Amino acid sequence: MTTRKTTFTKFFSCSPQQDSLFAINGDLSVDNALEQASCFLEASEDTLRALLADSAPDDPINRAWPALYLIEISSAIVDASIQAIHQEEHNHD
Repeated sequence: MTTRKTTFTKFFSCSPQQDSLFAINGDLSVDNALEQASCFLEASEDTLRALLADSAPDDPINRAWPALYLIEISSAIVDASIQAIHQEEHNHD
């Protein structure tokens, strides 16, 4: 079975020259990278949900509901991808 690996990817531009502050290392297990992304998304979702739950109806934070839904969608996509990889690995064993 072929182990899928990440590719080197820079992100978080921090200058007018588009220099990146962070990068994803190449040659990491895609499964491990997706698991970590899932954890980051879950923490983001929990944090935003807590902020929204404690807000008054006229609080500007309420404009963040669409962001919460996008995080939930992204999390579901990542989790479904992880499950597909695990199922594929199980079927090849």
